[in-house]
Amino acid sequence: AKGDRAAAARAQAAARAAGARAQAAARAAAAARARAAAAARARAAAAKRGSRMSTAEARCYLLRYADLRRAFSSNTNKAKYHWKRHGYREKRNKSCGDMKVAIGYGSRWCADEGNRMLCNRGAIGGWEKQTLRHVKDGKYFAIKGGRNQKYCADETNKIRCNRGGIGGWEKFKITPRNSGGIVMKGGKKKRWCKLVGGAIRCNTYQSSKRSEFKMKNL
Repeated sequence: AKGDRAAAARAQAAARAAGARAQAAARAAAAARARAAAAARARAAAAKRGSRMSTAEARCYLLRYADLRRAFSSNTNKAKYHWKRHGYREKRNKSCGDMKVAIGYGSRWCADEGNRMLCNRGAIGGWEKQTLRHVKDGKYFAIKGGRNQKYCADETNKIRCNRGGIGGWEKFKITPRNSGGIVMKGGKKKRWCKLVGGAIRCNTYQSSKRSEFKMKNL
C-alpha cells in the first residue's frame, strides 16, 4: 500500500509537471502570435505611411521620371495615385533630394560654360550634367552647373553659373510637361526661359515651343 501511494504521488507530480509545461508552451505560442501580429501591424502602418505622398513630393516625383512626365505632365493627383499603386512597390524615389539631370533642346544638350548656358552639344559630358536642388514646394529649384559646381543665375538675357549660394535670381520655377521635358521661369523677373541663338534667356512673358526643354534624368 505504501508503494502504491508513492507511485500515485509520482504520477500526480508527473502530470502536474506535464500540465505546467503545456501551459508554458501555450503561453509562449500566444506570445509569439502576439509579437507576429504586432509586427504585421507595424509593417502595415509603415507601408501606409510610405505610400503617402505630399503635393511637393508628387511634383518632385514627376521631375525624377520622364515616363511619369509623359504620362501625367504636371498632374500631381495622378502622380500620387501612381505612387500609391505602383511607385512605392517598385521602390521608386519620391524625395525632393538633389537630382542629376541633363537639359537640352531639340537634338542638342545645354552646357555650363561658366559665363553662360549654351545648348549646342551633341552629347552629355561633365559640363552638360546639371544638379537640381530643391528650394520650395516641389516647384522651385536651384540649378547647379556641371562645370564648376556653381549655382546658375537668371540674368534675363542669359543664365550664368557662377554663384556660390542661392538667392532670388538662382531660384527657377520648373514644371514638367507631357513631352517628358520641362518649362522654366527665371528667378529675376519671373519670366519664361526660352532658347535664343543657342542660349537660354528668361525674358519672355508667354511660353512657346522654344520655352520647352527636354530633360534627361541621370
